[in-house]
Parts: sequence; structure tokens; C-alpha cells
Amino acid sequence: QSVAHQLATALGSSTNLRLAVATDGSIFGQRAVRTAAQLQEMIGGALTVLVTASGREGVAKAHEIMKEAAELVADVRPPAEKTPLVGYADEVLLNYLHEHPCNLLVVGAFGDRGAGGAHSVGPTAHRLVQEAPISVLLVKGHRPALRKMLVCAGVEDEAVVNVAAQLARATGSSLRLLHVVPPSAAPYLLESGSNTVNVEAALAQGTRLSSMLHEWEGMLKAQGFDRSAIMVQPGSAPEVILQRTREDDYDLVVIGSDSSPGHFPGSIANTVVRFADQSVLLVRAHKR
Repeated sequence: QSVAHQLATALGSSTNLRLAVATDGSIFGQRAVRTAAQLQEMIGGALTVLVTASGREGVAKAHEIMKEAAELVADVRPPAEKTPLVGYADEVLLNYLHEHPCNLLVVGAFGDRGAGGAHSVGPTAHRLVQEAPISVLLVKGHRPALRKMLVCAGVEDEAVVNVAAQLARATGSSLRLLHVVPPSAAPYLLESGSNTVNVEAALAQGTRLSSMLHEWEGMLKAQGFDRSAIMVQPGSAPEVILQRTREDDYDLVVIGSDSSPGHFPGSIANTVVRFADQSVLLVRAHKR
């Protein structure tokens, strides 16, 4: 069973969901802790707060960060577990995740983010997204809640759609599902005066695209969404996705990845992680 299927199953049962959030005390890390606490409140399950500190910062700094994090999750029920990790943040966190299986890691940028636009996350957070063995919610910006979600689904992304639909239902978020097709694919399905495909017509075609759309429609319907949430647009996937994120006021972009860490830098998912201004949920699609 894939990591994504395990996350979808955990979201469906909620009590079995295991959330972890990592912070080094930076403002971005503390936002991630707040986001994780909100998710736990809405979805349920168990939350572990992983507090990282380098050896140079010393025990006093680690205790200070832990105290701040504890205050942010004081109302979480069941109470959050709090675990200190000392060393290079990416290394100690990856080691922890391999030894302590979780369903979802929530992170923000760490202290190495530096200057940059809203999309910047820094090398530590980026490495975690690239190499973590589980799905990762990368928190960006100042958005306090998940109100509007864009799900970017490719071929064979059934588990990604399932995870997104479950999460949207649990958090009360609206959802739009975007599938990007090559410009040469079925130009006769384009809606008049528009650059989007007529989903009703595509569903009636009896093609691979229509069977995929029907499958996604069923997953959405099971969580209270209908086919009007589905968009199909021709173009280059990274460009279309980023254009959509800039044109519409989404709070979260959901995208799947089955790339190994070595191939992740060249993936569509990595482009979205790097350049979207919104928070990004990267759903791991590989098998554990």
C-alpha cells in the first residue's frame, strides 16, 4: 500500500492519524506548529511536536523553543507529545521519521530561509520535502486557515485525489481539482471562447481521460463534492498550475509525487513547492 493510501485511510478514521510538526523556533516554524494544532483539532489523531536545536545553540535555547512550542499546543487533545532533537535539523528530522512512522509532517521554513518572496522556504525545509518518507505539508505565508484548496492531479493520482477530498471534507475547505492535458489532446473538447476543456463532454467520451474523470468524480462525491469541482486545462502542467495559484485565492495547493529524492528536483511537484506562494501539501505516492 502506498504512503498516500495510508494517509487517506488515516484521514478517514482520524483516530489513527499520526501528525508530526517540526520547528526550530523561527517565526515560520511556529506558524507550522499553529497549523498542525488546528489540523489536529479539526481532524483528530495524535500530534507530535519535534523541536530542533543545533549543538551550538545549547540546552538553554532548546528549552526556550520547547516552551514556546508547548504554549502553542497547550489546548490540543489528546495532549501533544513533545520531542527535542539536537543536531542539523534536516538530518535529525529525517532520521526520526524513518524510525517513528507518521502519516503527515507539517513544516514551515527554518532559520536558514533568508530573504525572499512568500514562496521562499530555504534549504532545510526543501530537503525535508524532497527526502521525507511521508507526505509533507509545507506551510507558507500568513494564511490562518484552509478555506480554499487546489488539487493538481495527474494520471494515476487516485490516491492524491482521495487524500485531498478527505482533507477538504475534514477541514471544511472548498476544493477545485485541476488536471492539465497536453495542448494537442482533444482540442474539440475546448469550451467556446475558453482555454478549459468541457468536463461534461470529456466525461461522455468513453476515453482514458473520461474513465479517469469518472473515478475522480466518485471520490469527490463520497466526500460531498460534485463534478463542478473538476477543471481540465491544456498546457504545460507547471505553468498552468502556477498560473492558477496566482489568479485564484487558494490557501493550499495539493500535488502528488512518486519521484525518488534524486529525481524530485526535476519534477512538476518540485516546481510547485519552490514557486507557489501558498502552502503546499506534497502527497507521497510511492509504496513504503
